[in-house]
Amino acid sequence: MTKKLFLFSLLFSLLLIGCSENSTDIENGSNEGNVFAADETEIIVEDEFVVGAMGVVDTQSHEILSWNVYGEIEDLYISVGDFVSEGDVLAVLNEESVYNEEAEDSEELSYQDLIQAYTIAINAKENFYEGYSEMDIAEKELAIANQQKIVFVAEYVYQRDLNKPIQSKIDEATSRLIIAEKELAEAQKIYDAFLWTRYKPEYATDEGYRLWLGKKWDEDIKIANAQQAYNEDYYAYLDVMDGISEEELAVMKADVGLQNEILIELENELNELLIGPSADDVLAIEEAVIDAKENLDVFELVAPFDGFITEVYAEDADVVSKDTKMLRIDNWELLVVEADVLEVDVDFIEIGDEVVIYFDSFVGDVFYGEIIEIGAVGESAKNITTFPVTVAIRSEVDGVLPGMTAIIDILVD
Repeated sequence: MTKKLFLFSLLFSLLLIGCSENSTDIENGSNEGNVFAADETEIIVEDEFVVGAMGVVDTQSHEILSWNVYGEIEDLYISVGDFVSEGDVLAVLNEESVYNEEAEDSEELSYQDLIQAYTIAINAKENFYEGYSEMDIAEKELAIANQQKIVFVAEYVYQRDLNKPIQSKIDEATSRLIIAEKELAEAQKIYDAFLWTRYKPEYATDEGYRLWLGKKWDEDIKIANAQQAYNEDYYAYLDVMDGISEEELAVMKADVGLQNEILIELENELNELLIGPSADDVLAIEEAVIDAKENLDVFELVAPFDGFITEVYAEDADVVSKDTKMLRIDNWELLVVEADVLEVDVDFIEIGDEVVIYFDSFVGDVFYGEIIEIGAVGESAKNITTFPVTVAIRSEVDGVLPGMTAIIDILVD
């Protein structure tokens, strides 16, 4: 603040102090100087200057209620100035109007949508708690036991094939291959001998030839089975002698890792079941049901707290939709003055500063309060920047109404 502006403020403060002294003399019959007290007890104010501003009275707690769905207002139970208690029904929609085709064809939520949302919330809550039952725990323990067997088999096979073959396995594979070779050679000898029977006289006719073909079919199956048995024993012998390939070992190792991860995941899930749901999870599921139930109560508009009805925006039979404003309710337990302080003065004030308040509607009366909030961001208009300041009125406020204009003097040390 410049020296010139400070001198002007000081002069203006002295003038206000003089006016205050006159008012105090009339009310108290004394000449003690400027007076301020939130409880209206007199205290002398020395070495203070005043930051002045204008503002408007408002309630610290207020809310504008709106509808959530399309419908027609059937009953409106309140009017401006009425006092209502928390939970009072303020207005009701016609139930049949909620099913109106216009609502169903629009983007508005229908009553059926809200019913479905509530049903989903209830089912989610039931499934949520059922998921921690003794049966679920037993099923998870069984799944872990089965998975442990799978892990054991996978690790056993991997470790078995990872090791080099022992001599007993080599001898066993060699013996099986020798036997298979002899059986195949014997089968081949029998098969070759059978082929020469084609030239026997009994098979010379067409009927005989068909008979021979039938026998040949049986011999073909025998020689094929002998060849298949030999092939299996041959490749088994090669596997034992050569060992398993690196690629096959890598696949088996990866399978062991995967099965162990599945086992760990199942064990973690069992641990969560044994611990039970967290407090945050329980709160979230309970709040979801409460919210769905509140949304379902679309036919009624209910007072959220005790207060007075200060605005009504609709009438009986009006058609409303989502976010249509219905009314405003104010809690008058604490009235405040919302004022704007110049940026050159905002550095001199702080939360808790005492404030003297004057109203045009109460000439000669003085009210008292204190700063409870100072805005962190200023607003500019016509090259003038101001900061919003909220002043709580601490004096009796009979007759003071929201919307009234107030002049405030902030007493600055």
